[in-house]
Amino acid sequence: MNGMTEKQEQNRRVNNSKDFCTGQNDKDPFAMQEFYPLTQTQSGILVESLSHPDTTIYNVPFLYRLSGKLDLARLKKAVEEAVAAHPYLNATLAADAEGNFRVRRNDGAEPQVELIETGKLPEDLVKPFDLLKDRLYRLQILKTDEGSYLFMDFHHILYDGASCVI
Repeated sequence: MNGMTEKQEQNRRVNNSKDFCTGQNDKDPFAMQEFYPLTQTQSGILVESLSHPDTTIYNVPFLYRLSGKLDLARLKKAVEEAVAAHPYLNATLAADAEGNFRVRRNDGAEPQVELIETGKLPEDLVKPFDLLKDRLYRLQILKTDEGSYLFMDFHHILYDGASCVI
């Protein structure tokens, strides 16, 4: 609790709530910020993932076989535009000034979608994420001798079942 006693922390929260409810808080609670707190679930996933950096248990991968008539360059552009339309996908994890892990906005980042030509579908598509260095997604369009595929892999800290319908 940043060196505060439980009572001091409780008083701080009450005062912040009072200021918000009475309109005396100068901060706009909905203003864009550089850092956002992790949810309790995200914090748990982060701790578990950092404790087991070689695991893929929190990866959410999808592999779609594509029609042979599909223009892969246009698909790449469309996927990039879809990522750009959802800036949260470009968020990264970082520590703030106090050393607490936060979600960091990264709105200026260009979406990363790889177009890869390879003889066959790689067996190691799903790889662990380095949560403090990597983006929290991997998007690849793979052109193989057998056909073309769209591979999407998201870390669960960013993407869950509810995200699938968006």
